[in-house]
Amino acid sequence: LAIQDPAGNDVLSIGNRLNDLNNLASRADFTVVTNLPDVLPVENLSTVEGDGLVEGTNETSYKFIADDRPVVFRNRLRRKLSDASSGDWDAIEVKPSSSGFDVLVHGIRSFEPWYMHWTTDSSGVLDEMTEWIHIDEMAVDGYEDYWSTDFDGNGVIGHSSLQDSDGNGLADYKLRYTAVDGGAGVVLNDRFRRPLSEHSSPIWDILHVRPNHSGYEVLIVGDTPDSDEKRYSKRQADIRGRIKDLRPSLNEWMTGDQMMRAGDESSYNIDFNEDQLIGVPPAFDNDSDGFDDAVEEYRLVRDQESVELTDERGRGISDSSSRFWDATKAVIVENGFAVLLEGSGRYNGLYMVWDVDADGVIREDHGWYNGDQMLEHKYESKFARDFNGDGYEGDPPVFDNDGNGFVDGGGKYRIFLPGSNSTISTPTSNPEDSDYVTVTDHRGRTFSDDTSRLWDATKAVIDGDGFDMLLEGSGSYSGRYMVWDVDAAGLVAHQNNWMTARQMMESGYEASFSLDFNEDGYIGEPPIVDDDENGLADGDGDYRIFVGGDEKVALPLRNKRERGVSNATSNLWDAVKAVSTSDGYQVLVEGHRRLDGLYLIWDTDLSGVIREDHGWFNVDQMLEQGY
Repeated sequence: LAIQDPAGNDVLSIGNRLNDLNNLASRADFTVVTNLPDVLPVENLSTVEGDGLVEGTNETSYKFIADDRPVVFRNRLRRKLSDASSGDWDAIEVKPSSSGFDVLVHGIRSFEPWYMHWTTDSSGVLDEMTEWIHIDEMAVDGYEDYWSTDFDGNGVIGHSSLQDSDGNGLADYKLRYTAVDGGAGVVLNDRFRRPLSEHSSPIWDILHVRPNHSGYEVLIVGDTPDSDEKRYSKRQADIRGRIKDLRPSLNEWMTGDQMMRAGDESSYNIDFNEDQLIGVPPAFDNDSDGFDDAVEEYRLVRDQESVELTDERGRGISDSSSRFWDATKAVIVENGFAVLLEGSGRYNGLYMVWDVDADGVIREDHGWYNGDQMLEHKYESKFARDFNGDGYEGDPPVFDNDGNGFVDGGGKYRIFLPGSNSTISTPTSNPEDSDYVTVTDHRGRTFSDDTSRLWDATKAVIDGDGFDMLLEGSGSYSGRYMVWDVDAAGLVAHQNNWMTARQMMESGYEASFSLDFNEDGYIGEPPIVDDDENGLADGDGDYRIFVGGDEKVALPLRNKRERGVSNATSNLWDAVKAVSTSDGYQVLVEGHRRLDGLYLIWDTDLSGVIREDHGWFNVDQMLEQGY
């Protein structure tokens, strides 16, 4: 008795009688075959797969389909062979031969399919074994024809010409990278002559191959570390396909954008940077800053084309190149470009300009400049920008609308030279008719409001063959003044000492600068009058003893150190009257605040210098003293 499954395979052969097998035989889809001897071996001449092997027996022992009965596959020691015999191979197809059977064996080696062709005698005992054959070689070695199987999947059984439908220089339907060169195939291999495939490296694959004078140029592609961006490197293979160096250094890798900029997209017809364009895209500079808007790195635009900005070592430049500056504008010049850098951090407020050749290579820099220096070097005109904040791009027009003797517009001090029809106080209506000189020291350094925190230059006037330049103090020099003597070329020839307002008046500078430094209501020496008849010359500023007569004279009232005395000398008293004595003058002083109601008498000599005081007296004491 035998029981078969729906495919006709024997699943059981035993000697029990039929009535002992009712439970098994009653299952659906199983067929009971009777009228057989009590015990017989399994015989099955069918195969659903058509591979010459009896189905369902691979795990126990391979059985070959034969004319009369299945033949068990055994090795030379007569041991049965099955799927469990080896983890390296399996028998996948069998066909009868003149001497017995031919067996096709399949295995996976280094992640790729390999095959062997074995032969057995008529009893199924292993006779001969070939070496392992790679799947790419099955057609060439004639095994596709013999087994009527398209192993490489190219749609053709048997040997055929190599195909390269995608034009990447690699043969289609080959697991190993095979260069197509005029219909022939050269398998690419490493320095140890091991064939290369997509399983050879976890970090790169071969993307394209093309012949060159030394063999083949091989383009590999890999992932950038810590990024999803692809990178590319060109390697060289000899005429036998051997690549001696498959480990590119860091600078031998190129990004997709670098491949595009190097012209490789057009050369390979591959969109390396995945911008949907082959080749360099048209450059766009919608913000007119001289840089290509479409890319992150700095690319300089000329005639709707762009070149990458690089240093002399070929390294690209971008916003991330430094935290101390960014390139903000590029302009075309005769031999290439001028590129403007704006500083940040410790370089905030400073600027640098790079000279760049027509290929985008930085050839020279000129150091960091402030806004005024950018004007001096004509960069305001070149970059159409007001770096020093004077309201003008480039040299400002020569005006002196505020009449202070300096050219308007801030920045460095420039003394205004009026035209033939103007004066310092009345600016010319034609700026082209005027000029200026820049104020410098003996080392050629210029001056501006930023030169010192202790003073600013506020006025300049013509004086003979040069100029007088007024400085007003601040901070510890507040209320003081200095005058510089400047020659006709703008060179500071002499710096006078700091002076008080009265000293400025006494030195004649009120008249020179038309300024009332001591705020006495007069420019220069005030008129000598005593309309209130208090013995003191009228007017603000230092006290002056009035001396009457045909030639009115005012004697400066001075202390023992020859310094002038005025209402501002003390907030505790004021001089209110002066009278003459035989040997000089007496000056009445009235006290204020804690000295309120008290009086002081100063005795002076004939020149107005205080020689003695008599102490503070109240009203009664003043009466007693006869004052």
